[in-house]
Amino acid sequence: MILDGAVLVNMHKPTGCLTFNDYAENVFVPYWERTSGNINRVDVVWDVYIAHSLKESTRSTRGKGVRRRVLPDSRIPKKLGVFSQNIENKTELFEYLADKRTESSPERMQILSTKGQEIVSNQQYELINTLAPCSHEDADTRAILRVSDAASHGLRKVMIRTVDTDVVVLAVAFFHK
Repeated sequence: MILDGAVLVNMHKPTGCLTFNDYAENVFVPYWERTSGNINRVDVVWDVYIAHSLKESTRSTRGKGVRRRVLPDSRIPKKLGVFSQNIENKTELFEYLADKRTESSPERMQILSTKGQEIVSNQQYELINTLAPCSHEDADTRAILRVSDAASHGLRKVMIRTVDTDVVVLAVAFFHK
């Protein structure tokens, strides 16, 4: 299963959570455990924010937001929209959740998650260098790279959970390759 981490964060609000650790342990990680069932491998891809990129210039028109540190005991801001306008906030949140997910995962399941340009995993993955470093900024193309990697390791069924039509179009385009 391949998941877009930012989509999960947008879908699962931190209702009732006071800190980022509360959110990770009571909302984010439990969602994965409920949806992953008997799956052996879960790949999570996160957007990265590259300075001076075309996407960065588009994002700059949306505002800057207020910088807040993402630490386990940091309080979750009430205005998440303003929080997520700041690229450093989102980067830190995504990296925190990537680490948190790989730390607390069932032994039977392999978790591979992007963390910036690198990969973190709960288990040793001998071919991790085929996935990292990854210079793709968007989670969409990172997801397709994960499908390719899964297929090259003999997985015959790969599910991509997304709300993004771009990912569906890319998956259909690369299906027979």
